Amino acid sequence: MSESLVTIPVKMFGKDIMIKTYVVENEIPLLLSRQTMKDLNFVIDMSQKKIFAMGGEEEIWDTHSGHLVISIGRCDDMKKPQKEECALLVDITDDKKTAVHLHKYFAHGSTKKIGEWLRTTNIPNVAGILKEMDDYARSCEFCLKHKSK
Repeated sequence: MSESLVTIPVKMFGKDIMIKTYVVENEIPLLLSRQTMKDLNFVIDMSQKKIFAMGGEEEIWDTHSGHLVISIGRCDDMKKPQKEECALLVDITDDKKTAVHLHKYFAHGSTKKIGEWLRTTNIPNVAGILKEMDDYARSCEFCLKHKSK
């Protein structure tokens, strides 16, 4: 359920724009609806790994979970390819907070699958994070409610 409607400044396709979005309680990245992408005339070219819109283009990256990502930001450093963990915005010094954040960020995915990705990053104490994630997943209300039987 959305908390409130906010307008945030971003830089996309070489232009400074304002995006209206709803703030939600879950820790998920900014998602653009199909309607928003249609309104902005998005053209996704998978062979070039680029998205074209608003007279500009953005490089796209595939996340380990299979989603497409583009940089939005207000600084030139955002244009440099980055490891996915740069976008997670989590305090990696706290294993439990990191575990809960990643569990939600990857849509309540399995600890095993998230662990495969986590081992490819430079995030410290992977074993501790995975233990905390496993503990959290066993009590996660969403996972318990939607768990495959």
